[in-house]
Amino acid sequence: MTAPLAIDSSADTPVSTDDEASESPKFSFRCSNRLFNVWTQPVSDGVEVYVACDLGHLPYSAENRERRRNGLMILSAAGAAISARLLLTDFHKISLLANVTVPDVQDSKAIVSGAAASVIGMLPMIDLMETCVIPTPRQA
Repeated sequence: MTAPLAIDSSADTPVSTDDEASESPKFSFRCSNRLFNVWTQPVSDGVEVYVACDLGHLPYSAENRERRRNGLMILSAAGAAISARLLLTDFHKISLLANVTVPDVQDSKAIVSGAAASVIGMLPMIDLMETCVIPTPRQA
């Protein structure tokens, strides 16, 4: 399966100082029609590369009782069973967050590869959520 990849330079990123920007790379890209936001955070043994993807909203019971039940079951069962974490915000928005440690904050290739590896690990969960919970235009 080939996933198209496009860098999105217009994505919202938090405002930071010049020092933070040079030490903490941030970028966004699209893969499989999803926007992935990537940022880094220094840790003792290198840099943590975080990748986040918003999957959509958990439907209300009145909208689709079965998809809501499926979503809540997946959210409660996923926990640490996968390399990424499923998160549910106060506004019923479902997000997926993964992270990987790379040894050098200056190694752009390692940061991009870590982000790509995280996305590859996320794709099965994204597919599961889209199939069972998040209505896509084909299912709506």
